[in-house]
Amino acid sequence: MYTDMEQWTEIRRRVLVNKQSKRSVCLEFNLHWDTLTKMLERFDFTARPSVNKPMITELTRCAYIDKRENVLLVGNPELPT
Repeated sequence: MYTDMEQWTEIRRRVLVNKQSKRSVCLEFNLHWDTLTKMLERFDFTARPSVNKPMITELTRCAYIDKRENVLLVGNPELPT
């Protein structure tokens, strides 16, 4: 499991916003292709049907960072059972 959230955010931003190639990101951050794929594409919406999928998809683009906007996530932080 990937746990460095600052690096995770930077990787997602480079690929999804800056359109840097996945291959170059894998080489730069020493990541396996499968790890990068999981970082970019996986979110189990079936585990949490109450999650707003369009909003999460928009947040994954990290546009709020470039716009210098804040993101406030409100809700129960319980873990899936």
